[in-house]
Amino acid sequence: MKYILIVLSIIFYTFNINAQDTILLKNGKIISCSIIEKTNYKIKCQSTQITNRDTIIDLKLSKVKTIDYCSKSRDVLIQQSPRNIYPLGVNVGVDFFLFKLLFNGSIDYLITPKLSAEINYRSMLSESYPAFSLFSIGGKYWFANKYSKSEFSPFVGLFFTQWRSKNDIDDILWLNKPIWDIIYLPEVPIGISYISKSGLQTSFQMSLPLFCAEFRLGWRFKTSKKGNY
Repeated sequence: MKYILIVLSIIFYTFNINAQDTILLKNGKIISCSIIEKTNYKIKCQSTQITNRDTIIDLKLSKVKTIDYCSKSRDVLIQQSPRNIYPLGVNVGVDFFLFKLLFNGSIDYLITPKLSAEINYRSMLSESYPAFSLFSIGGKYWFANKYSKSEFSPFVGLFFTQWRSKNDIDDILWLNKPIWDIIYLPEVPIGISYISKSGLQTSFQMSLPLFCAEFRLGWRFKTSKKGNY
C-alpha cells in the first residue's frame, strides 16, 4: 500500500508540473506557474518557485517575451501589436488648409510600436492660386500600449517643415520678389490611426500651428525586423 501511495504521488506531481503555464522573461528567466489573469498590461499568476508555498506574482507585460500555456498553445506578446507586425507604411491623402485642397504622400517606419520616423510631402496642384508645397521630416509617438492588440492608436508628433510658396508674376517683376519664398517652421501633428489585421491603415490628424486637417489612406508592410524590444 505504501508503494502505491508513492507512485500515485509521483504521478500527481508530474501531472501538476506538466499542467503549469511557462512564462519566459526577456532577461532569460523562466517561471512555471498557473496564470490567474492576463490584461493588456500585466499578468497575475500563482507560482511556487520563489517560496515553498503558493505565491501570487504580478508581472508587467513589458518584461515578458513568451507564454507557453499548459494547453500547448504559445503567446508571443510582441507580435500582438499591429504596429509591430507592419512597421513600414506608405500613405496618400488630402489636406484642408486655408480653404484650399492639398494632396499629400508619406512614408513612415515604426522603429518600435510606440515610436515612428516619417517623411511627408504636400502640394497644391491647382493653377487658380499661387502654388505652394510643404516638405516635412520628423517622428511620432503612439500612445497605445505596445503589447495591445488594439488596432486604434492616438499619436502626437514633432516635425521640421519647409514651406515653399510661389509668388505671382506681378510680385516677381515689380517687387523684385523671388519665384519661391522658403520658410522653415516646426509642426506638431495630433491625431488617431487605425491599422487593420491585413495592414490597411487610415488616419486623421490636425497639425499645429498650421491648423491643417489631414486625412490619409495607405498600406503597411511586414519587414525582416524581429520585434525584439
